Amino acid sequence: MDQRIEPSAEALDMGRQLVEGLFRKELGLEPADLRYGLDIAKALIERGQLERAMRIYAALVLCDPVDPDYQVGLANCALVQGENHLALQAASAVIVIAPTDPRGWLLSGRACAGMAAYAEAAEDLAEAAALAGRSGESAIAAEAERLRRQIQAMAG
Repeated sequence: MDQRIEPSAEALDMGRQLVEGLFRKELGLEPADLRYGLDIAKALIERGQLERAMRIYAALVLCDPVDPDYQVGLANCALVQGENHLALQAASAVIVIAPTDPRGWLLSGRACAGMAAYAEAAEDLAEAAALAGRSGESAIAAEAERLRRQIQAMAG
């Protein structure tokens, strides 16, 4: 017996406020201010401070959940930590926000592969390669194709 639970008006309003950047606004930050967080989080990853980087990416996503760069950062950081389910959620957000951005598809493919969902990974990687090829992002296209071939070889 599946019973659908409808969100309350309060929950819907809170979701709307989140998407509109309420947290960022309450902190007195402008969208440009958040971009510094990306640089800081990337530097923390390079230093191996993954937990601190993850907290920054999570805060960036809370402040502006519809910015694909913040979702990409969160997905990448989650993948580095082996948090494939979280990476898949963030990659899925990128795909919804920016469906022609090959990064979302590449990250989704990597997360699916990390969860042994190889058919789904191959599909997403093929989409990443196609989108990257059309947009001239050769590094993403090459990475997606390399990973897709690896998966196909494993399925053999």
